[in-house]
Amino acid sequence: MKQAFSSANMTDDELNKVFEKIDFNADGEINYSEFLAATIKKEKVLSQKNLELAFHHYDVDNTKFITPQNL
Repeated sequence: MKQAFSSANMTDDELNKVFEKIDFNADGEINYSEFLAATIKKEKVLSQKNLELAFHHYDVDNTKFITPQNL
């Protein structure tokens, strides 16, 4: 991460703060999910259509509820 941001003229302290904000589970590493969450355009992804698609993906028995059995 530091190498990638080296041309951005950020201090080590600034880079560490960015890293800490992205490292949601505070394990000292940026995993794939954390990276995606930090870089996606939330306005585009969190549309009504996408939320409905995600809901229906888990509501496999079409009960309009997501139950532990669905997961």
